[in-house]
Amino acid sequence: MPLKVLTTPDGELPFEASSAFCYAFGRHILLPEIIGSDEYRSGEPFHLLTIARRILNEYLTPEELRRTFISRDAHRVVAIERSCRWYARHLGFKTGAFVKDGVPNSGMVVRVLDDDADEVGLEADGDEEEDEIGQMHDGWLYAFTYPDFIRADGPFLIKVGKTVEDVEARVIGQCKGSAIPDAPKVIGSWQMKDISLAERTVHNLLKLARTHNEAAPGTEWFRTTISEIESAIAVVQQWSK
Repeated sequence: MPLKVLTTPDGELPFEASSAFCYAFGRHILLPEIIGSDEYRSGEPFHLLTIARRILNEYLTPEELRRTFISRDAHRVVAIERSCRWYARHLGFKTGAFVKDGVPNSGMVVRVLDDDADEVGLEADGDEEEDEIGQMHDGWLYAFTYPDFIRADGPFLIKVGKTVEDVEARVIGQCKGSAIPDAPKVIGSWQMKDISLAERTVHNLLKLARTHNEAAPGTEWFRTTISEIESAIAVVQQWSK
């Protein structure tokens, strides 16, 4: 049993040896604890591994930290401690909460020294739990928007993401807590091989078409049409045969 009650915005987090647990722990417990630490708030470089391990030892027992699970691609055995640390680090750099200190191989990071650093929204991209290093697995690309965004006569804001789970459940869970009152509307989903590579490729094709909406949070929003998305997906599907 964990040393402390593990809670997230969705309620209590039950301990289990899985990627989903490590993602939730890294995102909702470990990363916020790092950002709230004296080392982070000082603005000085600090060693991420040291502080992450200290916090992990406050929440999980040595036995729990040593527990392992098989990665989704079935190619690796992953330890709870390492996976939780990886997700917190990945999210920290992805959201801008961490930046490298510029000293090669030092392992040091510093906080972002701007007024928005503490307001970083971890809902920005939403697909991090499926991005473990080295993973290759099949899944679904999906496109969703909100009813107010839809236009019949031209491009409108559409988010293109990925999941290895149920698309509808993924989108609903991702948008939970959003400031937009309307329910999201899934407007397309496509089963793909090597889903992480497929997503990156489709995103890049859409960016080449100059449809990327840089003003939106995260990297997955495009001012485009469903036909443009389908054209990009068709290219990827042709390459992956």
